[in-house]
Formats: sequence, structure tokens, C-alpha cells
Amino acid sequence: MAEIEEKVGIGESETKNVSVTDIPQKKSTLFQPGWKGGPGRPKGSVSPATRLRNEMAAHGEKIFNELMRQIDSGKAKPRDLIGALQFIVGPLRGEMGAVKVEGLSEAVTYTQKLEALERAVANGEISPDASNLITNQLKTAEQARMMNTINDRIAQLEGVVINGQAKRVTV
Repeated sequence: MAEIEEKVGIGESETKNVSVTDIPQKKSTLFQPGWKGGPGRPKGSVSPATRLRNEMAAHGEKIFNELMRQIDSGKAKPRDLIGALQFIVGPLRGEMGAVKVEGLSEAVTYTQKLEALERAVANGEISPDASNLITNQLKTAEQARMMNTINDRIAQLEGVVINGQAKRVTV
């Protein structure tokens, strides 16, 4: 353990070796090894925003009715109700279940798959968000296929060079 010297008394010759562990410190404020940014919020504590959100959720129906009464009387605007609901419920996150797109599994090329997705969105079979997720997955898969093709061609070209002479390759 690292040692530090602490001056004790008036004279310079009087010193005392003190270990770092001898220095009184609060455990909750110590940075723990392997913990980025320190120990964080104590277990079981609730942030003020969460406390307020829980309180509003407990009285959600009363708040909703009061806001509707105020909107009807012209004292509040609908955006106030929307803001309160978003605060209580939190941001809405779309959850996508299994999606069946007609013609997608039969499509061979990347372009054909994208066209099947376009048709599904245009016909209202899937949402644009679902289409974006599927498109990103298709794009990643297509890039992986292209990289495999490039790697195969490089391997073929490297195998054709014999005695420093390049041979013509037909693919």
C-alpha cells in the first residue's frame, strides 16, 4: 500500500508515516476500482423525476379529467394534455412483432426485396418504421455477401499467379 508522509509538530525532522487506509474517508464517495465514474446513485434511491412521474401516474385519471375540463373551458390547450401524458407514460417506443411481407422470401436480388418492401408499405401491410428496420437488415446481409464475393475473387486471383506470371481468370 502506498505510504504518505505527514508532518507532525513544528520541527521538520518530526515526520510520521501514515498509510492511505488510515485517512478517514466516507465509503460512499470513494471511487471503486473498475467502476467508471464512481459508485453512482445509492441502491433503492429514487430520482426526483421518477418520484414525480410515479405521483402523477397514481393520480393520472384525476389529472386527465382536470386537463380535459380545462381544455373544454379554453384555459388549457390540447398540447398541455399531450405533454402531461408523455411525461407520465414516457416516450412511446414502437414494438415490432413478426412481420410477413408477401414476396420477400421469394425475391432473389436485393432490388427485388426492396421492391417487395415498398409494395407492403404502399398497401399498408407494414409500417414505414418496420420497413426501415428490415431494409437495414437486408443492407447488412447484402454487404456481407458482397464482401464474401470480393474475398473469393481475391483468393482466386492469388491462386492463379504462378511463377510470377499472371494467368487470365474466367469467373
